[in-house]
Amino acid sequence: MLIDVNELPENSQIDCDICVAGSGPAGITIAAELVDAPVRVCLVESGGLSPRAAVPAGNVAEQLGVSVDLLKFKHLSFGGASNRWGGLRGRWFRLRPMDPLDFETRPWVANSGWPFDYAELEPFYARAGRILKVSAGSDFSVVARHAHLAPAFHNDDLHTAIFLMTRPLRFGQHYLDLLTRSPNVQVYLNGRVVEIEEDPNSPIVRCLHLVTPGGRTHRITAKHFVLACGGLENTRLLLASKRKTACGIGNQRDLVGRYYMQHPRGLHGAAVLVRNHLCTQLYTGGYVANDMRISGGISFSETFQRRQQVLNHCIMLRPLFALSESYASQAYRAAERAWCRADRRSGGRGELRNLASSAAAVLKQAVGGSGLRTTFAVLNQMEQIPKPESRLDLSDRKDQFGVNQLRIDWRIDPLEKASLCRLHKLVQDRLAAHGMGKLESNLDPLADDWPVSQDSAHHLGTTRMHADPARGVTDAHCRVHSVHNLYISGGSLFPTGGHANPTLTVVALAVRLADHLKRLYGASGV
Repeated sequence: MLIDVNELPENSQIDCDICVAGSGPAGITIAAELVDAPVRVCLVESGGLSPRAAVPAGNVAEQLGVSVDLLKFKHLSFGGASNRWGGLRGRWFRLRPMDPLDFETRPWVANSGWPFDYAELEPFYARAGRILKVSAGSDFSVVARHAHLAPAFHNDDLHTAIFLMTRPLRFGQHYLDLLTRSPNVQVYLNGRVVEIEEDPNSPIVRCLHLVTPGGRTHRITAKHFVLACGGLENTRLLLASKRKTACGIGNQRDLVGRYYMQHPRGLHGAAVLVRNHLCTQLYTGGYVANDMRISGGISFSETFQRRQQVLNHCIMLRPLFALSESYASQAYRAAERAWCRADRRSGGRGELRNLASSAAAVLKQAVGGSGLRTTFAVLNQMEQIPKPESRLDLSDRKDQFGVNQLRIDWRIDPLEKASLCRLHKLVQDRLAAHGMGKLESNLDPLADDWPVSQDSAHHLGTTRMHADPARGVTDAHCRVHSVHNLYISGGSLFPTGGHANPTLTVVALAVRLADHLKRLYGASGV
């Protein structure tokens, strides 16, 4: 059933067994997995069905640390972040699971270690692939792509990371019919969650408070609650809900909002490869199979990471004219951001001039090189160390619904920079040794103006999982340690982030959580 909260009488109370707040990939996955279970489910979305009728997010007011414009989704609608997957063209969307080493406690990575290993999540990765409509038979094994591997990029020191590039799945469009036809699921639109209310006498959540764009207030009561509002909003709601405890919900040890991680990324460096050299297609554009594009990234091998104590970074080679990841498109996004700000007269014009010069430089580089060599831009994606100083907390400013906005203090660690420089040097050496070309890069780990600082809109770590309540906000089942009936879903759970795009892991964790909730109600997880 589909219900517009705007149409409910003022101060309505909605009762259910499980309330899922947020209709992005995590929230919709949980609700879809609970279809036909012996449980009443409410799925709540702040916006409407269409991205055109979305409501402003408005959850960030201040930014400290890295001086870039963080890529924050500006509007909310049914389907969440999936409505913007695929970049400018929306043609391909990159998927990959995290690596087994990412789950381990690594002595050289402070605060690393998940409360379970890769083997625990592996079957849920398979189910997540089906939810994301990954073609049957597709996998991430390098063994299956043996004929496409380049020895320069797959050896004792380097590892080829396989990415599946699939058509972006718009969760809202794809799963709306399933959810609205389900007899046990109700979908509520235009209800912004503004507060989590705890019971004053016991460690449980009593209800969620909703506000409509028109100002009406309602509340949802449930036996169990799941926050699936995204890495920023999950954290903000916990911190801003202070009716019972001044520090916010689950924050008695001052951990909510800390350990904030991204995947710092950006184009820096150029790979000049011998044209038509064997075994380069996988890395420079990939190939299409089963309606999916298979592509390869270049990362450190697990053995090298352990031996040299570096982080799990990855670089990918991109054609200069790839729309969503070219130098020109980065300049375009900077111009767009400047134009949307108040400094349109000055900053906007300056950014537009940069756009024109960047486009000219790309064209010159593309047509002016040797006919025997082809140049590719180097796209860098970095793992971050979970550091408590890198954090989200509340600012004094409030949004249009009266909720305090966030202040972001995002840090990039020296080891993160040094590891990427090491990866560039290693690739340089291997290209030269195999006669494949060269990697041109002038990365300096001591540079103040670090060029790989564009964010990825992957907001990770701020409600991290850990078996010890003194070291994590949530337990291995994604439940807030100090609240018996409150669960979290999304990237904010990640204790570490690896380099892989988090979507597949987010959906896998959501499936795992849905199975856990089924067991609480006597239903079996599949």
